[in-house]
Amino acid sequence: MSNLHLRRNFYRVTSFISTLTLLTILFICCIFDYIFTTKLKWKKTGNISNRENATKLLPNENIEIINSETNSVLDEPRPRFNGHTVDERLTASGSSSSVRRQRKELREDNLSNSTENPYNSIYMSRDDSRSKQMSEPTYKLVADLKYYYQQYGLDVEHYRLTTKDGFELDLWHIVDSDQIKNKSQQNGTISINDEEEENLTSSSNGKNPVLFIHGLLQSSGSFASSGLNSLAYYVKQSLGRDVWLGNNRCGFNPGVRHDPNHAKDDVWDWDLNEMSKYDLPCLTDFVLKKTGKEKIELIGHSQGTMQTLQSLINYKKLDTDYDHSLLGKVENFIALAPAVYPGILIYDNIVLKILAKVINNKFVMGTESFIPLMMFIRNLSITLGNKSIFTDLSYLMFKFLFEWNDRLWDKNLRSRHFLFSPVYVSVKLMRWWLSEKKDAVSFKNGKVSNLYFPDNKIWFPIKSENVQFETDRPLHIHEPKELEEYPKIALFIPKLDKLVDGNRLCNHFTNFEDKRLYNIYYIENYSHLDVLWSMDVIEVIGKRISKILV
Repeated sequence: MSNLHLRRNFYRVTSFISTLTLLTILFICCIFDYIFTTKLKWKKTGNISNRENATKLLPNENIEIINSETNSVLDEPRPRFNGHTVDERLTASGSSSSVRRQRKELREDNLSNSTENPYNSIYMSRDDSRSKQMSEPTYKLVADLKYYYQQYGLDVEHYRLTTKDGFELDLWHIVDSDQIKNKSQQNGTISINDEEEENLTSSSNGKNPVLFIHGLLQSSGSFASSGLNSLAYYVKQSLGRDVWLGNNRCGFNPGVRHDPNHAKDDVWDWDLNEMSKYDLPCLTDFVLKKTGKEKIELIGHSQGTMQTLQSLINYKKLDTDYDHSLLGKVENFIALAPAVYPGILIYDNIVLKILAKVINNKFVMGTESFIPLMMFIRNLSITLGNKSIFTDLSYLMFKFLFEWNDRLWDKNLRSRHFLFSPVYVSVKLMRWWLSEKKDAVSFKNGKVSNLYFPDNKIWFPIKSENVQFETDRPLHIHEPKELEEYPKIALFIPKLDKLVDGNRLCNHFTNFEDKRLYNIYYIENYSHLDVLWSMDVIEVIGKRISKILV
């Protein structure tokens, strides 16, 4: 056995012991936090969730401020399911007007405290039987989207792609149930080599397909786990678009590396730069090839937005010899809780501070997968049929770590959300996000923003005969291009999100980018994951997406 393999095995042992200790301590803290804050109703002092990010949002007419007061859940009909609209099932036990009056009264009681979401009382006190009426045909926990979507008259095709640097990617395609019957499958995954070259038949009516790309430690199941109330279902059924759920390398099954220059088990030497350079272009090119379209619509969440902007803006910085980018292939880019600049949580949260201190220590974190024990516990709970134990524990950790809550979510779906996360990621990726080393280029130490997303430079310079280009504002990388060469960008910024600094991103766009290029939606009552799982996500975000994807 080589010295390299000996070192790897040594780090595997030491990191297993270290992370087991860390997770045990974290679990105990989560339990105590749950008992004190939820059962005993103790209030934390110095809560990070009550603090603001350092950047103040500058007033601008190009920013649409969204408050749930202006987004009635019942104002417009929703997709039909089994002969009934979601609205009909919601109002089966009461008129829509009475439900609206009740919600309005409850919202008004909460508006006095600006740090609390005005929907808290509504969802905390709602009738769970009514919630079930408006939501899902089943709440059984199954770690496969196919199980749920088959109940909606749909199905999910599983593709396994290979990037140019040899990594395997999972791509999920939501289709009508009769569309998948004619596809050849092996172990539930479509064999691409056996696929015919002709384009897929879709219900997109000539419109661009929609590709979703997920956040850190998540899969693209996060866009679909809300079922009938998910953005993926809404875009497929209500907007009639061809929906593809893209997943980055490793995911739930790391697979092997198909690269003659690397060993098959060498699957952990990568960070976000490789994901931007290889994964997203691989997913995009495959969808374009299979649909026969020239452009896609791209919807990203958190890390997925950083990944997309890296590929759109900084591909020349990632590799001077690499000329492949997303430019010219994306019609609209919709960024949900975009992760471009770090928020106060990155610096002040005690657990994230500890992780940042040890993330570069090979004895503690190893050199391969980031805390693989999490995935072992997930897979074991699925195998043993005790999935709710894992999902409940995942939620408690999520609540303790980020001081978020599920007040806007359907409580009956909470466990399902956490079935599709976490996924395998590399320690190197977590260093990219959290490292404090001065010589590192990381999200936390500010070098990512300074190098790739400088506040005071134009990222998308536009060449136009009608608009005088302002030469006093320096360009970042791109030379001025025609407006049509860039995608139109829609930013959905949650005000209560402390993990990232959305205000800083808003200020950059309003001060440095052409207003024809972007739309900004500033959601006062949302946090980082509410853009995916809030019960009113269709009204707040989905229906605005429908106006963007015209």
